[in-house]
Amino acid sequence: MKKALLISVCATTLMTSASHTLAGESGPGCGVGTTVWSGDTGLFAHTSAGTTNGTFMNSFAISSGTSGCDASKQVQRSDNKEVFIASNMDTLSQEIAQGHGNYLTTLASIMGINKTDQVIFAASLQNEFGALFPSSSSSTTDVVAAIDKAMLKETVLAKYVRNI
Repeated sequence: MKKALLISVCATTLMTSASHTLAGESGPGCGVGTTVWSGDTGLFAHTSAGTTNGTFMNSFAISSGTSGCDASKQVQRSDNKEVFIASNMDTLSQEIAQGHGNYLTTLASIMGINKTDQVIFAASLQNEFGALFPSSSSSTTDVVAAIDKAMLKETVLAKYVRNI
């Protein structure tokens, strides 16, 4: 029973991630769940929309162009960055302050930063920590914008900033 539940949760998570990948905006992406939960905000609404998207064959909505899906849109790496930062804000802020860590390395990978440039990325964010997290209640949107701004100060990192 536990194994079946774990498999079900993993499968739903994998299917839901497809909607995040093709989404043109942050949030649960396109699909039935997004249509049903349209206009609602908050963790419960986003989680419910994402779960519904994954449960109701979101690949059909993407391939048929229904439920707000548009397969012609460019896959957005920035959505993955925002979702990752939002999900890991506390640990990520600690690692940025330290200038190293697994979450910081994962963020760099999500953003497509070459391994050779990741040391500069970590050092740059560490130097800009006060601007990235001016208060304990910094929003994900503010942190993402501050990271992009910090990266634009470094010639090597500026090429990785998208959608500014």
